Amino acid sequence: MASFLLFFLLGPGAAPVPEIPLEELFVVPWGSGGALLSRDDGRESIPQGPMSFAVEPDGSIWVLDAIARRLVRYGAGGELLSELALPASTFEDLELRGGRLYVLDRLVRRSVLVLDAQGPILEVPVEGPGISEGGGISAMLAEEDGLWLEYEHQELVRVLDADAREGDRTVVAGRPVPGSSHRLRAWLDRGGRPRAWLELWPAAGGAPRASRSVPLDGPTPRIAWIQAGPGGLIAAIFHVVRAAAPGATPTEENLGLWLGPDLRILATFRSPYCLRAWQQQREFRLAPDGALIGMALTSEGVRFLRWRHP
Repeated sequence: MASFLLFFLLGPGAAPVPEIPLEELFVVPWGSGGALLSRDDGRESIPQGPMSFAVEPDGSIWVLDAIARRLVRYGAGGELLSELALPASTFEDLELRGGRLYVLDRLVRRSVLVLDAQGPILEVPVEGPGISEGGGISAMLAEEDGLWLEYEHQELVRVLDADAREGDRTVVAGRPVPGSSHRLRAWLDRGGRPRAWLELWPAAGGAPRASRSVPLDGPTPRIAWIQAGPGGLIAAIFHVVRAAAPGATPTEENLGLWLGPDLRILATFRSPYCLRAWQQQREFRLAPDGALIGMALTSEGVRFLRWRHP
């Protein structure tokens, strides 16, 4: 499958690119409290597990264990380091920057709660200029210049500044590229053969600096994540469904690409862990060292995974 996939992506005569192997960091079993993580199998609601996570510069991982109303921090080997209580179970996403934690509740509190090591320090509403309904928020990104909320997969709105004070509600299009004035955007082409499009274009407007079409070898219901990291290296992950023999269950996987600043494909990676039974807001993120970290909810527990950059 791998050699066919590379041929499909790059075309005949293209230089081969490596496939980055998946590394399993640790697994946290299901349970309640302590080092265990909570899940709700949805007998009277949507099945839900830990909704999001964030990675510290030292490699430790914060997990949003929303059902248990807490944030919990694990060491690089999966040991429990600390936890912080949350005032509600309805938070869905988590970001981290500069010693502060940001948790997002789009639907009930319709706010972002800011915490430090001692607990909550500030809560700000998300609805206002640039965001008419909290339910339309599609991502949360903590950058050097503040906390941004992505609305309807299109525009980013700054709701907090770099000092965690209420932001000016500046609106920009596309996702940031660290160390660059360019913005990144991606979308799925729903017509004809499945494919995705990626573009880098100047924040001030004008023609794209780089553009790439990525053929995908099966129906692709969503872009699982896209993010630019240090040096302009980009991780793009697509949830791909592949056809099976009549009567058989189709296979699904997350197909990932590492791309350079010019959108040239440098390597591929893959994960057999796609969204399944439990609702989850954040599956992937780039760690401060540039590696891609994944959080997968499985029947055995919560798996933390890594793909190193090429």
